[in-house]
Amino acid sequence: MSPLRALTPALLGTTMLLSGFACDGSTSRPTANTRPAVETAETPAPTPAPTPAPAAKPEPEPAPEPTPEVGGPSCDQRELVVGDRGPRRLCIDYSNHKGASEPRCFEGVALSEGPCPSEGVIATCVLEATGVELRHYEGAKVERARDTCAMIDGRFESP
Repeated sequence: MSPLRALTPALLGTTMLLSGFACDGSTSRPTANTRPAVETAETPAPTPAPTPAPAAKPEPEPAPEPTPEVGGPSCDQRELVVGDRGPRRLCIDYSNHKGASEPRCFEGVALSEGPCPSEGVIATCVLEATGVELRHYEGAKVERARDTCAMIDGRFESP
């Protein structure tokens, strides 16, 4: 008898014994397909960084200097008195001037380098042909400004 034949019953019995444990129908999982358990250590939660002490409040920044208005020249006639009507409350702004004639003021008023002030404007009249803008200020009458603008073919605007 060959040695392999002599070992066959023993091998067959061992195989049956092992398969009985692996497939005994119990709730245990088959041993042939199980993976070894991997030990996992609980990873501790990261330690929060210490809360920094409240920073000192920075000094408030000084208010920015007002930006000068760009433009000009202009003819400020806000205080010019003509006749018995009181001050004109008008400034002629040549910032967008595109005419053949040079910007100028009436006698007694100097042509300034900068634009007309933007504070207190109650109405404007833009002369489309020349780009000149007449600005009427508080103290002037809106109705009169509208009439003057219509008479000189300007575009009237009131805030």
